[in-house]
Amino acid sequence: MTRSCPGSNSPVLYDHGYISSPNYPEKYFRGANCRWTVAVRRWQTVRITLFDFELDVKRSGLCHDYLEVSSSQTTTTYFGECGATGKQIIEVQSSIANINFVAAETSSTQRGFFLYYEGNRSQSYRVLCPASVYVVHAQ
Repeated sequence: MTRSCPGSNSPVLYDHGYISSPNYPEKYFRGANCRWTVAVRRWQTVRITLFDFELDVKRSGLCHDYLEVSSSQTTTTYFGECGATGKQIIEVQSSIANINFVAAETSSTQRGFFLYYEGNRSQSYRVLCPASVYVVHAQ
């Protein structure tokens, strides 16, 4: 089993793509600490589709293995879970998302996660034109 996080701690990943836990769809390794940063165009927000998610369950009320999606631009955590869920859509209200996967040394490793990230046109983005600009259509 590989003990690295593919693409983790690499330069920023742009536009769209897939990210998975190490060794997915086989069991991830204990002691994983993987970080990815994804960025889309500045007028877009990041949409993450979590297709598969199966991590160790909470023990004593705490997640020891977890996936966290946040943004340093908005200082908000949009997703932070362990256990298993169905398909999830995570809308990050920023053009940059930070994805962090942690597995404890004492975890009962599971299948992990598989997600897709892409740019989504922001509802708050508007093109502003000065009043003195005229659009001329040639025929």
